[in-house]
Amino acid sequence: MTPASADVLAVPSPCNGEREDGASGEPIEVGKTAGGRRAWSAKRAALTTTGTNVVISVLGMCTGVMAARLFGPKGRGELAAIQAWPNALGSLGLLGTAEALVYFCVREREQRGSYMSASLLIASAGALICSFAGFVAMPWLLKAQSPSVIWGARIFLSQIWLYLVLAMPTEVLRAAGRFFAWNAIRVCPIVLWTAVLVAAWFEGSSNPVLIACASVMLSWIILPAVAVLVHSEVPKLALPSRAQLAQILRFGVPAMCAFVPQIMNLKLDQILMAGLMPPMVLGQYVVGVAWSNAGMPFVHGLALVVVPDLAGRADAASQGEALARVSRMAILMGALIALGLLASAPLGIPFFFGARFRPAVRAAEILTLAGVVAGFNLVLSEGMRGLGRPVAALRAELLALAVTAGGLWLFLRPFGILGAAIVSLAAYSCTALWLIAEARAATGVSMMDLAVPRWPDFRLLVDNLCETVKASTGQIRAIRTHEMERAASAAEKY
Repeated sequence: MTPASADVLAVPSPCNGEREDGASGEPIEVGKTAGGRRAWSAKRAALTTTGTNVVISVLGMCTGVMAARLFGPKGRGELAAIQAWPNALGSLGLLGTAEALVYFCVREREQRGSYMSASLLIASAGALICSFAGFVAMPWLLKAQSPSVIWGARIFLSQIWLYLVLAMPTEVLRAAGRFFAWNAIRVCPIVLWTAVLVAAWFEGSSNPVLIACASVMLSWIILPAVAVLVHSEVPKLALPSRAQLAQILRFGVPAMCAFVPQIMNLKLDQILMAGLMPPMVLGQYVVGVAWSNAGMPFVHGLALVVVPDLAGRADAASQGEALARVSRMAILMGALIALGLLASAPLGIPFFFGARFRPAVRAAEILTLAGVVAGFNLVLSEGMRGLGRPVAALRAELLALAVTAGGLWLFLRPFGILGAAIVSLAAYSCTALWLIAEARAATGVSMMDLAVPRWPDFRLLVDNLCETVKASTGQIRAIRTHEMERAASAAEKY
């Protein structure tokens, strides 16, 4: 690998020498690395991804409010029960191939077709196993739910194949630095889900089973767009070698094994409630989780850039510096957002979701604190994968899973949603401590550098926000000017 400079994300040079920027529609300014390769700005990629996450978050909050008011606590809990296991199995079924695909497509540009074929073969086997196992086990997994909810969850298992055909191949775009195209695909599912809820709202339909099944079926309409975008980066698939299959498995399986406890740490509380608790209790808890996750897209935008950024750096010192900077930014952003969510939760939750969800306020406040730690963990976990050490994230998540499972067994039934929230905070904290130790061993960066924000970090955050607002304003002004010019031209022709 060619060393990349400290402030850029190294990616292969496109064939035409430039790529369109999703924010402005103009070519991204690129520099040259020592090996003659193009370099894309990691900061711009993070800003683009963060902006997309904000859009997803806003739409997610809107759909959360609509679903809560449309279904009420009981129906909202049924909807969460339908989606819980299929979503978890969908991520598990890929066997970590999405993460492996990003890593190897950054490092082996000329063999992207082979690595994609290897990823599709391995992920297809995992999806088949998870689909069959989920269909058979669903009545036992959702034994506290009605038969209609169980069948709804079985139909929703087709989400697994959506992940395989739509989500996993688009990781090639992220590896190639095409963050605008990649983010555009990421927005589509939430837009379609919003459309389904709006249609249900106007039709007066409040059947969570019907609406959940309609949303997963409608998502297939974005397949042609995904195929065109991926084909532009991988024109032809190639038969993978045994070595490439082994490489995908060696990277993907530890990443998947780390993801399993990670998703369980995030979703085990809801999964257990779906099987053990009445839908109304689960509905209250889901609203608390939704409120606490309002700030996650900002941190998520940083995390998604970490893997290709670190994988594109050959200098260990540069990798450590980059990881420390982004982890401190994650803590800073999470803390600032959490202050606002904590202050507004007592009034905001009843106002937006309805008075029937007032019991979720205390759990939401605890989960907001847990969300700050979870965002920090996400950045460090992605950092370990970007350093080629997915097993490090696995060890941390296994520790947290043990804390989560034991804590829920002790506190879920006697304390309900408050007990689940406290357990989440404890589990995320254990993960954070372990990941800090792993990052320090891998990079030599001190704990203070990884976890304690500094004044320059705050200034950098403010500068980036101002830059984003300025770029957005300029884009809007450019669009208005273009429309006015088109209107004037049309009037002259007329």
